[in-house]
Amino acid sequence: MLLDTYGRVATDLRVSLTDKCNLRCTYCMPEEGLQWLGKSDLLSDDEIVRLIRIAVTMLGITEVRFTGGEPLLRPGLVGIVERCAALEPRPKMSLTTNGIGLKRTAQALKAAGLDRVNVSLDTLRPEVFKTLTRRDRHHDVIDGMAAARDAGLTPVKVNAVLMPGLNDDEAPDLLAWAVENEYELRFIEQMPLDAQHGWKRDGMITAGDILQSLRTRFTLTEEGADERGSAPAERWVVDGGPATVGVIASVTRPFCGACDRTRLTADGQVRTCLFATEESDLRAALRSGAPDEEIARLWKVAMWARRPGPVSTTRPSCSPTARCPRSAADPLQRRRSEPSGCTHSSSFTTSLRKPRTPRNWERCSRCSSHASQVLRRSGVCSVGLFHARTHTAASRQPLAEQVGVSSGPAEAEEVTAPP
Repeated sequence: MLLDTYGRVATDLRVSLTDKCNLRCTYCMPEEGLQWLGKSDLLSDDEIVRLIRIAVTMLGITEVRFTGGEPLLRPGLVGIVERCAALEPRPKMSLTTNGIGLKRTAQALKAAGLDRVNVSLDTLRPEVFKTLTRRDRHHDVIDGMAAARDAGLTPVKVNAVLMPGLNDDEAPDLLAWAVENEYELRFIEQMPLDAQHGWKRDGMITAGDILQSLRTRFTLTEEGADERGSAPAERWVVDGGPATVGVIASVTRPFCGACDRTRLTADGQVRTCLFATEESDLRAALRSGAPDEEIARLWKVAMWARRPGPVSTTRPSCSPTARCPRSAADPLQRRRSEPSGCTHSSSFTTSLRKPRTPRNWERCSRCSSHASQVLRRSGVCSVGLFHARTHTAASRQPLAEQVGVSSGPAEAEEVTAPP
């Protein structure tokens, strides 16, 4: 189990297969691209499959999402998917892509065992697409999405980012087009993940803006928290259904309290959050001959230290360590010179909010924290205090051993509850 001190259990693994991309989206990277990883820095196909196997068979991972960069640029992608589909228990597998290569790979990916795809498409206008991505490939994305749908990689989910002055008027048109083509559309607030540090909070199209625009043409009925679970997207039923539309409001409506994800970079680093500035190295353990049990222990320790969520307005930066987060397309920024100062707007003001309580959680009778039933059986509440129903320190040892943290000798005295 990949447990953290706030009671969250990671069951969804995001695996970056490459840092390279064949687009140059303005909200992601500069036009000239980035300094890509060397071949020796990348995990091999065998190393990726081994880490996924450890995650699925030893750490409770039930879903695997292949990402990038652009994962379709990975030569061994189909083989990786096929080998992961043979794991027991078999994880659900999906792929996030820009769609350019889907027309030629969709059938092979489906045959290998891939379940579905997420495709990034921000506009229906080819000229706007060229401005946003600096590439004239709009028709390839449209054709790729149709190929994925026809191959059975469904539901095909479409991820769209609205940018002021470019495509901020397209929300209703995108939704109408998605409903017509049986795609599931999800709008994503632009996040401060660009390598060139151009993100500004006051220039962002918010979830409220998106919903206001959509309601000019559609009737939206919110599905509610019970349907959402740990998913990042809040969803609305469109015109009575069955079509839905989602909004992922990472900036204005953070959902950190219900996060169930762990991330593996293309060079073998564990990241506990998309905004994380710290990473834990698994590649070194892999290549030094460490057994599966040791790699699993290192992964548990990394996730145990996961932060609660975004920082408050008291910090000058949008990252927990008071410096810019890395770009999602640039996982190796830790090896380069750190930026001299955060150029993101200080109005990234998302504070730590009270986590949403999943419907299967209970309230701890001693400290009033919310705790999952499974976690209570393990003897820990959601704020990471080692106590079971009896709240004795003797309950600490099993869970501490499980996550690789020494808790010291067990005692029979009560553990002080939080204020």
